[in-house]
Amino acid sequence: MNVPVIYYFTYSVFLAGIIGIIKFRSIGRGYYPFLLIIFLACANEILSDALFRNGYRNYVNSNIYNLFESLLYLQFLYNMNRIRKFKWAYILLGIVFFITWTINNFIIFSFGTDYNSVFNMVYASVLVLLAITSLNEILVKEKEIITNPVFWICAGMIIFFTYAILVEVFWLYGMSTDVAFSGRVYAVFSWVNLFCNLIYAVAILWMRKKQAFMLRF
Repeated sequence: MNVPVIYYFTYSVFLAGIIGIIKFRSIGRGYYPFLLIIFLACANEILSDALFRNGYRNYVNSNIYNLFESLLYLQFLYNMNRIRKFKWAYILLGIVFFITWTINNFIIFSFGTDYNSVFNMVYASVLVLLAITSLNEILVKEKEIITNPVFWICAGMIIFFTYAILVEVFWLYGMSTDVAFSGRVYAVFSWVNLFCNLIYAVAILWMRKKQAFMLRF
């Protein structure tokens, strides 16, 4: 796996972003938090690339993006009626995410000089559990699974965030000291990222204004 291939894989999210822009008027408002995640991911990739090309690291923008991503995924799952019955849980998880992000960036580590390793593991673990719950409910209650965008999004979330947790664990326990091993781990992660971005693109293709597996707005 060479660097140019990995570099282009990170931009695979733009496929989902372009489809989202084209279909935006025909997509229900309940999906907007997920679309915003995609658009922010595109912006973050552009900014990160510009920073790297000028000799800077992308700690600040990536850490801020992670916070917005975690909160937007909560809003998306709430819109999809996954935790709407427990509004207090939605609010509590949002508060926990924000507090954990603050502690990670301003107490455990220094903001702007390191990544959100602890926070990433916390919110990724929560999102994987919520996505698994949603996926199970879809399989039990829904007849149209293949054309259900929430099914694809939850599947992508489970794959991406499960591997992301493993990467963060390796990173915290010294993976960065082994250049060869860390290179292989991130090479696999680039493939996971590509695969999940393609899944998200498929999900956006199936999005409509009115769908059985979402609340009416």
